[in-house]
Amino acid sequence: MMNKLYQWLGTLPILLVMIGCQPPQPSKVVVTMEQSEQSSVSFPFPSIPVVLTSPEDRTAYLLEHYWENVDFGQHILHTHDSLMEQAFVDFIYLFPSVEISVRKEAVQRLMYHALCDSLRFQPLMDLVEEYLYHPNSPMLNEDYYRLFLQELRKESKLSLPQKSKIDFQLKCIGMNGIGTEAADVVYFNEQNRKFRLHQLVATSTLLFFYDADCDECKSVLTQMAEHPLLTQLTQHGELKVLTVCVAGTPEQWKNISSRFPSSWIKGYVKNTGLLDRCYVLRAMPTIYLLDKEKKVILKDVLWKHLTEYWSR
Repeated sequence: MMNKLYQWLGTLPILLVMIGCQPPQPSKVVVTMEQSEQSSVSFPFPSIPVVLTSPEDRTAYLLEHYWENVDFGQHILHTHDSLMEQAFVDFIYLFPSVEISVRKEAVQRLMYHALCDSLRFQPLMDLVEEYLYHPNSPMLNEDYYRLFLQELRKESKLSLPQKSKIDFQLKCIGMNGIGTEAADVVYFNEQNRKFRLHQLVATSTLLFFYDADCDECKSVLTQMAEHPLLTQLTQHGELKVLTVCVAGTPEQWKNISSRFPSSWIKGYVKNTGLLDRCYVLRAMPTIYLLDKEKKVILKDVLWKHLTEYWSR
């Protein structure tokens, strides 16, 4: 699924034209089986009223009415999964441009339509989870995923396992959320001295959880050590890097941490059970960026996205 994302971003100019100042032609397109047999299938975007001229109003209207021409029970949607996947990617792409109230309304309308068809509903929710909650997704966004979970939780026909999964995911999303104070972390250094995250005095902190036997962790750590901006930030005292090994033997930890820059703090967690109560480490590595008060700026962020954040 996600390996197609950047290919599909080529469809976004269509949306950008639709929400631009120049209004589109006021025509309503509904996909039918006959059309699909005669020509290539395209998503039936709604027509935006010409009286809406500002990009903000046009984007809000487009999101709220995005799925109104889609018949979720239609056979064509069951045989063109890529069409729905592309439409969903474009749908989420518009979220940052609108207020939270518009996002909620858009999600409510999508879920209302999707819940009418049991065959289409589960593939849609798999898609939502894959893009918005998978730890390695380039579109990972727990706040957006929470909107879908909250709406789904209202459904009375959910099975007990489904309810349990939703409740668990909502609990995980609520832990160490952006803007909240990160839970304290107890770690030990190479001299077996005990320290806590909240004792660390820093303008900002890069909290890096990793597995000493994880190849991806080693790759990211190498990139971090060689990154000029990160080096600059640490040298100027604007950032402290706290690496916390949560898996692997003490010998593995000491071996890999010996190659870290001297300015990095090298920690090891002995009691992972205690850590698991406060942090959900769904993939390795797991990266947080914290401010001076240890409030979360970025949660479970990919290294690539962290460097993009610094480059803004």
